[in-house]
Amino acid sequence: MKFWDSIESLHPGNFALVMATGIISIALKAQDYILLSQIFSCFSVAAWAILVILCTLRAVRFFKTVVIDLTAPRMVFAYFTLVAATDIVGMLALEYGFSDFAIVCWFIAFVSWCLLLYLAFSV
Repeated sequence: MKFWDSIESLHPGNFALVMATGIISIALKAQDYILLSQIFSCFSVAAWAILVILCTLRAVRFFKTVVIDLTAPRMVFAYFTLVAATDIVGMLALEYGFSDFAIVCWFIAFVSWCLLLYLAFSV
């Protein structure tokens, strides 16, 4: 499969990977497994950044496909994983002292949530 075919078929639910990994990181830190928590945090933030880049490429190159996804009742709710994953990344950023980045993440999550909520109920 070619690169652009993979980008076109990228599922927005892939952000669940970031959510799960970030939550595990938070739980590990609460149990004082600091090194494991840091490893999971790094993985989670890296996965989030890669997925944001790939989803941005998808939105630019395959805009019509994204619009079809966002107007499909079965697919629009998968985009809410972006909201939760971005919130988790904001929480991780705050834990490690990156409060400005955390606020940016939370702002992105809130705006995305508002837009997706509107789309989800209008579909």
